[in-house]
Amino acid sequence: MNKWMRHLPSLPTGLKAWHIFFLIIGTILQGCCLFCWDKEPDERYKITFFNSTEFDLRIVLGEETIKDEYNLRPQKASSQSGSIGVNDGEDPVVKIFDGGYAPYQNIVKVYRNDSLRVTWHGPPRDFGNDSLSFFNFRSWEVIKYPEDSLVDGEIRFTIDTIY
Repeated sequence: MNKWMRHLPSLPTGLKAWHIFFLIIGTILQGCCLFCWDKEPDERYKITFFNSTEFDLRIVLGEETIKDEYNLRPQKASSQSGSIGVNDGEDPVVKIFDGGYAPYQNIVKVYRNDSLRVTWHGPPRDFGNDSLSFFNFRSWEVIKYPEDSLVDGEIRFTIDTIY
C-alpha cells in the first residue's frame, strides 16, 4: 500500500477521502452547468423581407466583406435561410439583432434598377412608429403561425416606400 494512502481516513463505505474530494468537485462543476447543453428555444421564427412596392428591389445587408443580398419581387416576400430561436420573455425582433450576425449590425442598402435608393445605418434601436428603417424595432412585424406549422411564426420587414 502506498504510504500516502495510509494516512487518508477510511469512510464506512470503503471510500477514501480523495474519492469524496472528486465527488464534491464534480457536483460543483455540474451545478455550475459547465457540462450542460444549450436548451432548445421555446419558439422558432423565420425572417422575411416583404416588398410591397411595384418595383423589383435588391436589399443588401452588411458591408463589402460580410454581406447578404436578396432580390425582392413586387408584392412578394423573400425568406432568409434558416430561422432564429426565441425563449419565453424575449422579444423576437430584438433577438434578430442580438444574435451577433454581422450583416444585421451596421448598414443596409436598398437598390432599384441598380440605383441606390435607401441606406439605413445601425445600431438597431427604437425610432418610434413614424420612421421606416431596417434598424427600427417598430418597423418589424411579428406574425404567429398555427400550432401545426414547422416554425412558430415569421418576423417580417416590409419595404413599402422607395424614393
